[in-house]
Amino acid sequence: RYWRDWSSDVCSSDLKGLILTELSEISGIGKSTSETLLSHFGSVKRIREATLDQLVEVVGKSKGQKVFDYFHPEQS
Repeated sequence: RYWRDWSSDVCSSDLKGLILTELSEISGIGKSTSETLLSHFGSVKRIREATLDQLVEVVGKSKGQKVFDYFHPEQS
């Protein structure tokens, strides 16, 4: 039981770090904005699927546009 609890904690924190790192690769998007996005959308997949309007509603026009452009370079 101890091993399972410890390993799931490690995996969960490692995964969160990877997700925050992926979002932090977006120029102008830091840890706080990444956490806000994850808190609202629940996953990077949902952030990627969000419309520009949805992103702007959560993090404002400038940051929302940056996130949208990162995930949709063909539309920028």
